[in-house]
Amino acid sequence: MNKRAVGRVRNKWAAAALAAALTVSGVAVGVSSASAAPVGASAIAGAIVAPPAQAAKKVMVTTADLNLRKSPSTKAKILTTLKKGTKVTVIGSKSSWRKVTAGKRTGWVSGKFLAAPPAKTSVKIASIVPVEGSTVISGKQVRVSGSASKNLAGKKLTVKVKVGSGWQTLSAKPKVTSAGKFTFTVKAIGIGKTTYRVVFAATKTGKRLAASSASRAVTVWKWLPLAGQRIVDSEAAWGWWEPNPSVVTMAGTTYRDGLLGRSRGGRVTWSEFNTSFQCRTFTALAGADDSSSGAAVGTSFASVDGSDVASSLVDLKLGKPTRITVDLTDVMRLRLSVFGSSSTAVAAAWGDARILCKQDVNPRD
Repeated sequence: MNKRAVGRVRNKWAAAALAAALTVSGVAVGVSSASAAPVGASAIAGAIVAPPAQAAKKVMVTTADLNLRKSPSTKAKILTTLKKGTKVTVIGSKSSWRKVTAGKRTGWVSGKFLAAPPAKTSVKIASIVPVEGSTVISGKQVRVSGSASKNLAGKKLTVKVKVGSGWQTLSAKPKVTSAGKFTFTVKAIGIGKTTYRVVFAATKTGKRLAASSASRAVTVWKWLPLAGQRIVDSEAAWGWWEPNPSVVTMAGTTYRDGLLGRSRGGRVTWSEFNTSFQCRTFTALAGADDSSSGAAVGTSFASVDGSDVASSLVDLKLGKPTRITVDLTDVMRLRLSVFGSSSTAVAAAWGDARILCKQDVNPRD
């Protein structure tokens, strides 16, 4: 093949390559192989035009219930209605209209009702501890501490506590510090597992901030009147009675949530209450009721799961009562007993008798 023929082949190849490149770039051309001039690689590269750049996708939210239409016109078919606050991705625009995707649908909405999504926020409860002591007790103060995102500095939080199946809003309104911390005190309520929640409500004006919340549960213990618990077993002797709920009086002071029992002649009367491993402490003022005879002699004491508690033994004499405290940790049953050693009945009283529990174990009907 002579040099002229080789040149014609090369020109045909170059023309074909240029046509293909221009077709890819969206430009239709016609090239005559007969009249084609020699084409270099630089000419081909310069002829390839890049497709127009796509607008950057942008996530926005609807500021009202908004119709998603098939085309950018108020007369266009409505594909669906987007609820206020729906996130959409903007993929195009035409005048005041925006082409968006929402889930699996694509359509047009008015750009007047789109806004940038609010900034994310966060809150976290780090601890809930008693202000005094080591046990969270219903009616006593607890300190709640936590942290929040820096964009909540200076903002106030709402505090709630779960009561039953609903939430009750408390009066506390802690403010987030510049360091992103918050601390507040509230009165513990309820019994057993109690959940507290801090909430930041979304802002609707100024710098828009998204809502956030955090919850944390704590075990709340509660003092329950022992007189309010059901007696599960008892024994009386010689017609005298076992300890029962009653108003009692000792040294002239009346106690409404009390228990009263009588015994004589070397006999013991007693009553038992279930604590079912749900209680921690029993406490009461123990002594002789003012109705007891000055000649009566006896003692009262407490037992846990069949074992007498020495520190609960009280000589029953008229006068000021004695405070007794019994550990109920891992105890199934508490017994209160009266022993009357004289022929005259002695009246044993327990005033302000209470048990500290995380569950109202066996309440009376």
